[in-house]
Amino acid sequence: MEDVEFSEKEKALLSFILTSVLQNAFLRKEVTENSFGFNFNEKNSRDIFIDFVIDRLFIGRDKYENINN
Repeated sequence: MEDVEFSEKEKALLSFILTSVLQNAFLRKEVTENSFGFNFNEKNSRDIFIDFVIDRLFIGRDKYENINN
């Protein structure tokens, strides 16, 4: 997130969201695989899931928006 123009608050919040999602997906990896088809034991599948989550967190984000507005 060093290359994006987010406030420190936004960076912290996005980091928290990303960490929470990844922890849940990993800790419940059998549910993640059965429900969504991502096998966390396989690096490629895990990478696809992580890329998907990151893309969705940042999609449509205008760098000039501010969560305090």
